Amino acid sequence: MARSRDLARVAYLGADVRGDLAGVHGLLTAARAADPRADGSLSTVVAAAALHLHRDGDLDTSHRLLVEGLESGSPDGGGDGSDVDDALHLLHAVCVVADRAEPWAAFRRIVARRGSRVPDTLAQDVDRVLAAVRGLDDELDPRRIVRVAAAAARLDRGEGCRDALRRVVEDGRSGGAVTSAITALLILASQAYHEGRWAAAEDLATEALDASTERGYHLLAATARRCLALLAAARGDAAALRTLTDHLTGWGIPRGARRIVGYAAQARALAALGRGDFEDAHREWVALTPPGSPGARAGAAPWPTMDLVEAAVRTHRPSEALAHVAAAREAGRCPPAPRPALVTAGAAAMGAPDDRAGALYEAALVLPGVERWPFDLARIRLAHGEHLRRARATTAARDQLSRALATFTELGARPWVARAGTELRAAGHERGRTGGRAPAGRPSLTAQELEVAELAASGMTNRQIADRLHLSRRTVDAHLYRVFPKLAVTGRAALRDALDRRDG
Repeated sequence: MARSRDLARVAYLGADVRGDLAGVHGLLTAARAADPRADGSLSTVVAAAALHLHRDGDLDTSHRLLVEGLESGSPDGGGDGSDVDDALHLLHAVCVVADRAEPWAAFRRIVARRGSRVPDTLAQDVDRVLAAVRGLDDELDPRRIVRVAAAAARLDRGEGCRDALRRVVEDGRSGGAVTSAITALLILASQAYHEGRWAAAEDLATEALDASTERGYHLLAATARRCLALLAAARGDAAALRTLTDHLTGWGIPRGARRIVGYAAQARALAALGRGDFEDAHREWVALTPPGSPGARAGAAPWPTMDLVEAAVRTHRPSEALAHVAAAREAGRCPPAPRPALVTAGAAAMGAPDDRAGALYEAALVLPGVERWPFDLARIRLAHGEHLRRARATTAARDQLSRALATFTELGARPWVARAGTELRAAGHERGRTGGRAPAGRPSLTAQELEVAELAASGMTNRQIADRLHLSRRTVDAHLYRVFPKLAVTGRAALRDALDRRDG
């Protein structure tokens, strides 16, 4: 039995070192041949579950094997400490990907039974995780490093893991622990995306995608595609976004991998928000995340709160927006991590009544360290500027909108550049087209007529324009009724050329 257990453990660890899932299958066969009872050992269970999860995406089988192995009757789950830790981490991964209440119930039951023997990387104790992060400087085990970094990332406290993760990546590139290196690349890519280092995020995620695809790690490949899909959405690359999200849904839906399907919805919703299609963004989210529900997962950050709230507010669903904010606050840590604090504060301002929103925006913008997350910060500035413009505080609005525009431009977030530019023109900014009196011989449009015309020329429907500008549908209809004769056009198709001639 000892030899079969050793073979099974070698299979599991070997998959990390060589990135070789085919080798896992061969060693498991050898373990079973050495001892027919090997199927009952936790080492064999872990290796088999890893194969089902990463190669096939068979969440149900992987979950069943792990739960049965961990609840086999022994207080230690039928294996030594390392076997149990491996099984718990793998079970946690299954639950995250499934993102349903039922798998999490078994995980919580097993964790509760183990009590203080739960690994620090799964305990959801901020102090224990931060202590583990501080210990990474001298850590040599790549699997330990990525587990600590993943735990820190779930609590949004991963900045102290970067150097150790880079060591893991270099080790993998040199023939070391390949699977750990792929995971390290994915964590680093996510950090780079949120910190506005988008070129680095793309490089890291692409490397992870290539390595995981080559070795058959389809689940890791899906996580890489998530980062690339968010980048495509933020940059307005519709073709890349479609390809990436089709991969995610095509893999995730048949396997019941709700988290993977959610990755696709998140990216598509972000793209819809960027182009001002708030109904589309709301449709992406509502089937996946009911208002006020951060999801079934344990200890993971809730879905992007600002996306949910903006989609709800701009489609005239204020109660949904408030429910999402309340859920985000409930899921927050004490003390809260910096980025979730910023995102939740920004969302709270977006969802607040006009008479309270201004103070909430100002409070969000002075939180410590907000410059670390430029895309989130620029989105809050854009929303604040929109609020100020509606309140006729045009000077203050132009300041916020100009700063948002500068950040979006630097990031290469083209749809958001367009949104901020449109708002700036509506606020009377000198750059670009302006309303009011036109040069001699050119048609004169008011600032709001120009804004409506710009959006109509971009292809937005009257309802979408009304949602974007917080106007009634009737008001938008009236603006276009006046704009068409001023520009000497008879329909929307000619608006773009007429606006270009006006500005030429």
